[in-house]
Amino acid sequence: MSDSSSRNSEQVVASAMTALSSLTAEQKQDYYDFLVASDAELKATIDYFRTQVRPVLPLGGSVEFGIIPYWLKNPNTIPDYDKLPDWVVKILTNLEKYGLVPPPTVTDGDYAELLAAIKAGTAIADDGTMFGEGPYQQLNTDWLQAPVNDVLTHVYGKAGFGDASPAPLPLAGASPSAIKIAIFGDWGSGEADALDVRNAIMALKPDYLIHLGDVYYTGTPDRLKEGLYWGMSNEADKLLKVWPTAQATGTSFTLNSNHEMYCGGRGYFDDALGSPTFAHQQGKSYFLLQNDDWQIFGLDSAYDSPATLYMKGALNAEQTSYIQKHRDTSKKVILLTHHNAYDTTGRAIVTTGKQSLWDDAKTALGGTPPDYWYWGHIHDGIIYNPLTDGNATCRSRCIGHAAVPYGAPWGLTKAGSKPPFGPSDFIDTVAFAAGTPKDPALPAGQVRNGFCMITLTGNAITEEMYDSDGTQTWNSS
Repeated sequence: MSDSSSRNSEQVVASAMTALSSLTAEQKQDYYDFLVASDAELKATIDYFRTQVRPVLPLGGSVEFGIIPYWLKNPNTIPDYDKLPDWVVKILTNLEKYGLVPPPTVTDGDYAELLAAIKAGTAIADDGTMFGEGPYQQLNTDWLQAPVNDVLTHVYGKAGFGDASPAPLPLAGASPSAIKIAIFGDWGSGEADALDVRNAIMALKPDYLIHLGDVYYTGTPDRLKEGLYWGMSNEADKLLKVWPTAQATGTSFTLNSNHEMYCGGRGYFDDALGSPTFAHQQGKSYFLLQNDDWQIFGLDSAYDSPATLYMKGALNAEQTSYIQKHRDTSKKVILLTHHNAYDTTGRAIVTTGKQSLWDDAKTALGGTPPDYWYWGHIHDGIIYNPLTDGNATCRSRCIGHAAVPYGAPWGLTKAGSKPPFGPSDFIDTVAFAAGTPKDPALPAGQVRNGFCMITLTGNAITEEMYDSDGTQTWNSS
């Protein structure tokens, strides 16, 4: 190790210790409780692999972080643990010492069961989360970058949100009668599946390209060359360098997300929004596109998230004021956020204490939900049946399946359903869920990534879902 690398490693560890020692008792408890719930969700999921009896999943955590308590109590089970940088190991060890990590309920036997399901190709959680050690699968060690970099950000701070609000932009396409908008979420992996999605999108010649956020593993910035975070240049390498080329009239947008906030949004604000690719965003993480019939609000649900690891969305006061200032109730409204307002099933509003992104949006829009709401965060492609709120109807869609490996989400289907799932398999809140097997010989395994294309014609909208090979799998007509 060079002298400069050694000094940088010492600086990073010192920063982490400063961050951990400065956490309040409440912040530590929030981390701890989140990991308790995440561990419990993983435990219940492994039980399902063993018994095929569908569990009642606990609330308040995320299965993607469920392995952390077991791994940190059993570091010899972490893939390639001996190859981790020493400074990373020191930070991971101190997460436990500072009381952020609970004892796992996942046992050695459970872990063996999980590995067996991975080998059989059936280790798919209720929401489609795919377990394995490959790139972006849930036992890939690089996911640990999230808690490590999030701790460091407690010292480094967040990127500035900016002062001036963005000017509304005209919504117009190459054809005056039909505006085509590609919507895709959780796309920033730079892997072959993401590139397939990119190529399929461009074959349809959209007027607008809108990414709903998440660049992996933690949207790290390019400018901090000294190595102040674990895993460098995500935003430059996995978003900007592989971004699809828009058409002559094409315009590109990208939203902020939880994974990009693990580095305080530094890669997102400095690299992505500072590039010519996203110049139309005027350096801001929210925007408004509008014409005579539609208003499309792209919002930042991550920057001021009150949830541990930014896992649940919220709107800040600046965006609420912006929406209220520009909302024209004579026009239909489309909302775009990274975070989901409802849980994966579409049955329960996601809350953090008494706060919810659903209520934040309704308040900003004058007491009613949007006509259409597209979100990512969950790595699925889901068309929900209309949600009724008072006299208003919201058509919600999850478009978070553009890159991360995932399987058919059995939690969206009736008991006894077998993949590949068809319309008769889905629960009553779900009209469609993307689930084309990547390998038809293994229908219970990985499925194809994809995206959504919407076409606005006057005040009418047509929606289409596509797989990564360009095959249309659903449309609203």
